[in-house]
Amino acid sequence: MKKIILAFVLLSLCQVSALYAYAEDSEFYYHSVHIERIYNYHLGYIVVYRVGRAHMAHAYIPHDWFTFTGGRAERINIRRGMEWPSMTVYYQRGVFSHVRIRVRELGHQTWGIMPPNSNLDNNFQNLEEIKLEF
Repeated sequence: MKKIILAFVLLSLCQVSALYAYAEDSEFYYHSVHIERIYNYHLGYIVVYRVGRAHMAHAYIPHDWFTFTGGRAERINIRRGMEWPSMTVYYQRGVFSHVRIRVRELGHQTWGIMPPNSNLDNNFQNLEEIKLEF
């Protein structure tokens, strides 16, 4: 019986130390925000998210970031239910890595329509990262 208890304690210590080492060496972290409105612009997506209680901020995600494998952006379509559309920005060692947007179908209330005379091309020029406002 003592051997079983000793083996269990040793196994538990190994698992705890492995988890602790993983947590300390983790080079990724992320920030998630709820999407208040998203627009499909001809150069990419414009994501509007809330900062604090009253301020809205914008993130620009170029369409060319969305590739099949290893792209800088990923769009995940979510089904109806309790989950609200969101955007998660991932960082590796403090530098932008990639972004994921979780959106509903085009008829959902978070999708907006850009006015026809909108010219936001400058916001997509030479875009290398997403910097979220807090």
